[in-house]
Formats: sequence, structure tokens, C-alpha cells
Amino acid sequence: PQDFVIMEDAWISSSPGIPANYRIRAEKVWIMGPGEWGIRNASLYVGHIPVFYFPFFYYPGDEVIFPGAIYDPATVQALRFHSALYLHGHTVGGTNPSLVEAMAAGNAVVAHDNAYNRWVVDKGGWYFRDAAHLDYVVTTLLADPGLRERMGAHSRRRFEAEFTWERIGSQYEDALLRALR
Repeated sequence: PQDFVIMEDAWISSSPGIPANYRIRAEKVWIMGPGEWGIRNASLYVGHIPVFYFPFFYYPGDEVIFPGAIYDPATVQALRFHSALYLHGHTVGGTNPSLVEAMAAGNAVVAHDNAYNRWVVDKGGWYFRDAAHLDYVVTTLLADPGLRERMGAHSRRRFEAEFTWERIGSQYEDALLRALR
């Protein structure tokens, strides 16, 4: 299990002086590992003067990379397999292929709360409406591997029940046969 520290209404600084020459006051601070941290609703102070506001900032450390677009199917499949969860932020649409593929891979799904995503994911996902709620959901799920595992199993069952090519083909066949009558 991963250990990390979460602080609320915190002051942080790397300034050696007392009092600190500069510091950050944040509504929430996450320290997640060597060099990995994040802040939400924070202000940078120089002396007693606030000079910069950060609605949200995340510093990934050495273990997180942002590789850009990845199109190789084997690489995407490996990333899904090893992910702690799948975050789906689409606010409109229908049966989004990336969401269905994540469910097929058995990912725990966190999705934007809308009718489309609720229908696709069903009762086994967690949903968010805004950044504060997303913070709560992700923090809770990262701390509970068992819950993520149960959510992933539900994703896989939902995929098998609704989204296999056999199921979809059968539905098209039924629709076409009804139209021919």
C-alpha cells in the first residue's frame, strides 16, 4: 500500500528562515511520495503578501510521466491493466469506446456524473460533479485497494453483460428481423 500525507488548511515552505521568506497556504496539500505532491486552493506568500493563486497544482515526482498521446494498442492495454483506476471526464455523449474498453480491462471507473456515463457504468462506478467531489472520490479510492478491486470486477461484469460484440450483434440482428416483419 502506498503511504501519503493529506493536510487541510496547511502552510508549507522550503524556506530555511523562521519566519519563512516564502510559503504556500493551501486548503488541501497532498504529499504522495518522493517529490510527488499537490495543492488545491492555494496562495503563494512572499513575506505576508499573497502574490500568486493556484486553484490546483500537481507535481508528479519521478514515478509519474505524461507521455502524450499513445496509439499502440498493446501499450494502451498494458496501461489499463496496471492502472489503479480509470477517470472518465466526458460530460456528454453515448457509449464512449474508451470507457467501455476500460471496463473490459476490469478498471475501477470514476466518471463524470451524467446520464450517459451512469447508464454505461451502472452501479459499480463512482461519479463526480465538480473538482471538490472528484478530490474526495480519488482520495478515498486510492486508500482502499479492496474497493477498487470490487469496482473493477463490477466493470468487467457490466462489460460482459452489455458491451461484447456478440451482445451488440444480437441486438442489431433482432432489430433488423423486427423491421423485416
